[in-house]
Amino acid sequence: MKPELYFPEIYDEDLRSVLRLDKKSNLRGGMLCGATFIGIKNNNVKIKYYEDFFCCQYGLNLINQGIHCYFREDEIYWLQRSHPFLDMRMCSVHHGGIGFPRDILRHVNIGKEKLAKYTKYFLFEYVANLKLKTAKPDSLLLHLKKDEDCKEINELINIE
Repeated sequence: MKPELYFPEIYDEDLRSVLRLDKKSNLRGGMLCGATFIGIKNNNVKIKYYEDFFCCQYGLNLINQGIHCYFREDEIYWLQRSHPFLDMRMCSVHHGGIGFPRDILRHVNIGKEKLAKYTKYFLFEYVANLKLKTAKPDSLLLHLKKDEDCKEINELINIE
């Protein structure tokens, strides 16, 4: 499915299904950690488009990581304007080894072409539409490409 067809309408339905698991979740989203994946499995949570949903989680957490590390002055605007997502930074003990956006990919089998489409969509279209003060798509990408914790972006951004 194309990112613009899935996000945000169908994504919102899938997100609501997952958020029902976490009593700490709210309209801004919830926590993403290894326990989240276990909860989805153990509770038979129905996510209509599983891969697409986690492509969105990867993209939103990648942007979140970049803004938190390199554009702190935009962080409050990002949190106010971004769509709700499962934030991997909310888990302070990193259950399941989820500490960086790429760690999400160990729990979900997503084709690189699909992940590349979503990554480009979030980095170039989504970020541009948020109209943040300093975090622009090109500058965010430049920082993420140099970040050791996000090095997979160098491959994804070049997949057609």
